[in-house]
Amino acid sequence: MSSAIARSQSHTVTLPAALDFNVAATLSRTLDNCRGEDVVIDASYVQKLGAQCFQVLHAAEQAWKADNRLFTLVNGPARFLEELSGYGADPSFA
Repeated sequence: MSSAIARSQSHTVTLPAALDFNVAATLSRTLDNCRGEDVVIDASYVQKLGAQCFQVLHAAEQAWKADNRLFTLVNGPARFLEELSGYGADPSFA
């Protein structure tokens, strides 16, 4: 009798420098395409976090939590973490 081990898939999404209104829809679609996988969000290039993209990231974090999947934010520059905090997000999720 053979047994199969399910392997968790993970996907890395690298964020652009400006997370503004112009990229919110694209970011949302990109994250939707990753649904069901663990996701690592690389924020190393982010210089600006707009409200719409914050909402997309926050909603995605909540969706991944509900799906019992990992949604990890890494490499967030100090300014990005300050902007997260300014929106009321807990920067510890970064």
